Amino acid sequence: PWAFVNYNIIKEVQLVGLGAPAEYGQFTGVVFNSVTHSGGNTLKGLGETLYTNKSLTSNNVDKNDPRLANFTAPTIKKSTDSTLQLGGPIAKDKLWFFLSGQYIKMISSNGGPDRTEKDPRIFGKLTWQANQSSSVDGWVEWDKYDIVGRGGNATTPLEATVKENAPELAWNLSDRTVLSENTIFTLTEAGYNGFYYL
Repeated sequence: PWAFVNYNIIKEVQLVGLGAPAEYGQFTGVVFNSVTHSGGNTLKGLGETLYTNKSLTSNNVDKNDPRLANFTAPTIKKSTDSTLQLGGPIAKDKLWFFLSGQYIKMISSNGGPDRTEKDPRIFGKLTWQANQSSSVDGWVEWDKYDIVGRGGNATTPLEATVKENAPELAWNLSDRTVLSENTIFTLTEAGYNGFYYL
């Protein structure tokens, strides 16, 4: 429920709302399936860095408005979001890998002490074509929120803020076998473990 994945690992998303097939019975709201990238027979990679700082961030608070005279707008002082990923073959036409690493660092303020956030994320996936009709894939995703100064504002000093330490681990192992042109058998083991400490 709180595993925060890097959006770069998502290949496609399927959303299902009202009128969903029977296998989605007894849900309320929206069901979504996310498909993650897999490696292929060609080695491919991605490198990306997103950056902003205070000079690139606008302030839309009008200090001449008496209602906002004592309001301090949230400010991103510096933010970096970097991703490196690589996918390719281990054994051509048989076994592939996909690896992704992301690191986010942000310094922000709500008018008080700086809030410093560091979020590393790692994702690894193996895909195995066991035979012509059966494929197995397994992946693991680890991330960690490390925040100092959570809850700080103009009236809350750093000493009164919260330090957040929240590592998460999610995994999935899945076998998909085509039994006939009308029947597909899927067996999946999945889970997560999280620690949300404030």
